[in-house]
Amino acid sequence: MHFNFNLHRDVKRRNSDNTGQLKFTYPKFKNGEATVRDVRISLNFEYVEEIFQTFLSASSDDLKMAIAKLKELTPLPMNSMLQRESKTDAVKKKTDRSKRVVEDVPPTTPVDQVQEQAPRNTQAAAKKKKALPKCSLCGHPTKGHNKVTTCPKNQRKQ
Repeated sequence: MHFNFNLHRDVKRRNSDNTGQLKFTYPKFKNGEATVRDVRISLNFEYVEEIFQTFLSASSDDLKMAIAKLKELTPLPMNSMLQRESKTDAVKKKTDRSKRVVEDVPPTTPVDQVQEQAPRNTQAAAKKKKALPKCSLCGHPTKGHNKVTTCPKNQRKQ
């Protein structure tokens, strides 16, 4: 209601030249470019009093007739417009789905070929193992590195 009564408000006029007042805004997303709008007259709330006076002056018969007219114009809710499936049919479908047996689907490749491919996959996985960490000076593995006597790091400690 508020929107309908205040949508087409008049523009405020300037006193001297009778041109409309303008309002300038500079939103950040426009990077300094202005947005120009008309300044409108203040909002009107007279419709509230009008509705209240209509309500007070109307008799109960008038209100009942108005309610009946509105009910005729109002469409049915969306859920009542659908053709619903009965609950017994829905339960029957669910039990039928749960009773279905899932058949085992045979593989597309024969079992012999699958078994031959398995060792290759394990070899590839073994190749992908992370290399052991090594000493930056001598290149020996760091595990047990303190026992390597040729490494310059271990010679400093002695």
